[in-house]
Amino acid sequence: TWGEPWPAAIAAAAACADRLECWNGQVTSPRVCELGCGLGIPSLAAASALSSSRRGGTVLACDWEPRALWCVAQSAAIARHHVVNAPREVDDCKLPEVNWVDEVFVAKEEETSIVCPEQPQDIVAGGVDKAPTSSNAEVEVQLEALNWFDDDAVNAKHAKHSFDMVVATDVLYQPAFADAVSRCCVARLRHGSDACAEGAGVLLADATRRRGKEGIRDTFHDRLMAHDEQQAAEVEASGGEYRRLHLISEWTTSVTMDAPFADSNDGGVHDVTLRWYARRRQ
Repeated sequence: TWGEPWPAAIAAAAACADRLECWNGQVTSPRVCELGCGLGIPSLAAASALSSSRRGGTVLACDWEPRALWCVAQSAAIARHHVVNAPREVDDCKLPEVNWVDEVFVAKEEETSIVCPEQPQDIVAGGVDKAPTSSNAEVEVQLEALNWFDDDAVNAKHAKHSFDMVVATDVLYQPAFADAVSRCCVARLRHGSDACAEGAGVLLADATRRRGKEGIRDTFHDRLMAHDEQQAAEVEASGGEYRRLHLISEWTTSVTMDAPFADSNDGGVHDVTLRWYARRRQ
């Protein structure tokens, strides 16, 4: 199901871009992490917003499926972002090159073809180690194969407590995911920042109603608060300062699109509930 755009991802992309715009001038080079990214629509929206603001920043797109990560890497490369750690193979099969493309449409004998420039020398097969000179190189899009049930992976040194925003969209379709995803959010989010009135935060987007999955969103809330409180106790016991997460806002928006094949909520209009949690001083 990762190969289709989902309504919650569309809604989260807009909310993520809006949040980054609110931070403009307050947070330097924001770092955004998307969990269970699929096609990475919020990740790509975040990268675009950071590029447009000329602030620079980093976006980490995480998923257990390497094919999904490859799709995000290709989209980011086409948008001329600096792509890091693109997957090179899956099940011992080599994936196609991740490459940037300038589309030059040329009409010839009543047919339209795409003429692509030669591949730049600084782009390597399987991953973009450097972006082209004309790229949005100030924005880095990183890819990570992540199993959020793996404690070592969740608490990896390169990502632990290092993000200003953690985004999770349409990831609560199994009850067990509520605890795992909330734990990962707390592990990846910065403890706090004095850069803006609201510190680092979690953006959750999920179908407002999903048959047979009622109550999972509230379970996520309870587990997020519990994991955050546990983290606070550990930090404060060692003499550190900790800004706890608070539910700042919850709202519902409608997304008009064809239902994804695997979505039990069929129809053309989909209600999505979004929550913004942020760290605040007590």
